Amino acid sequence: MDTTITTAKGIISKIARQTIESCKSKNGPVYHANAAMYSPPGVGKSSIVQQIADALNIPMIDVRLVCMESADVQGIPFVRDQKDMAFSTPSWFPVPDDESLDDDDPRKSPYGILLFDELTNAHRQTQQAAYRIFLDRSIQNGRKLPDGWIIVAAGNRKEDKTGSNDLPYALANRFAVHLHIRADKDAFLAYAAERNIHHHVTGFISFKPEYLHVFDPKHMKDEAYPTPRTWEFVSRHLYMDYDDEELALVLAGCIGDGAAAEFLGFRKFYAEMPDFEKIIAGKEQYKVPNDSNPGVIFALVSSLLSYTFECVIKKNAEGTENLGKVLLQIPNEYLTLFWKQFKAAFEAKQASGELPSNMAPSHVHRTSPSMQESFHRIRKYLRSTVQ
Repeated sequence: MDTTITTAKGIISKIARQTIESCKSKNGPVYHANAAMYSPPGVGKSSIVQQIADALNIPMIDVRLVCMESADVQGIPFVRDQKDMAFSTPSWFPVPDDESLDDDDPRKSPYGILLFDELTNAHRQTQQAAYRIFLDRSIQNGRKLPDGWIIVAAGNRKEDKTGSNDLPYALANRFAVHLHIRADKDAFLAYAAERNIHHHVTGFISFKPEYLHVFDPKHMKDEAYPTPRTWEFVSRHLYMDYDDEELALVLAGCIGDGAAAEFLGFRKFYAEMPDFEKIIAGKEQYKVPNDSNPGVIFALVSSLLSYTFECVIKKNAEGTENLGKVLLQIPNEYLTLFWKQFKAAFEAKQASGELPSNMAPSHVHRTSPSMQESFHRIRKYLRSTVQ
């Protein structure tokens, strides 16, 4: 059974919180549950683990077993006092009691996430060397992983043809949960809001979500193909000073010829957009054409979303109100899209610190009558569709 990356993030977040809370309470055993995630390339497994660590204000240590040998995992043997063989502690292993470490060193923290990324690509001997860590939470020299640390693993699937292999049964049985993840539009759009991904990208994915992740290893023709990861690369390219020919070439080399052609075609709809800076300043009014192409409306929604947050962050109530007057002209099905994405983006921007944590989404309604009217209209519309 597969699941969305949002659900996987929620499950691992709950495991991490329970581990930390049970560790801090000191009233009984500490809750530990190793989690493993699998997906095609570029879905964002590593990113959500970092997001979980950031939300809990704990460090994450990324261990790439694919780049290691067994001694890198369990420690290198050496002779102590010219008579006894001992094992070193790997440089990545958390050691909160090590006085030689700086206080800001992630290994010094009593709480954290230990991510074993690309586990399915690691050499079999290296995987076997990690058995003890996954089950006993210790390494060869007897040092134990601090109770407040959570173990998470991630990897691609064998059918993705990325050099991955199925986990040995003995290793797989050391995980309390295995999560098979698929790309998810809503999760990507929320992530995009947090990372300030270009609104042309979010507009296109809203318009054609089937292009969020296109990966079929049996019929791959291009080295490049669209994934949540490469769409973030596309966003970076859009801020570069490319001419049209260069941009077309770069995007084809980022997401493949087909996806690049579709995206560039969608971008032409933005040429029909009004001057939002003038609308915000009250110097221009805009009437949404009744016969607009759906692509134009999707472009309009993504633009309104981007400029609305710009006004909210700058506390420009007048600008928000002027944008709300345009929003009121949008058909209900697209207005639903705006408010759904607004809520997710609002929460993401609070998580990133762009918006105050004590600000509620209703703040926008209270400061803008037109925004409030559009919100109430969509609530009434949604109730009518349910009935």
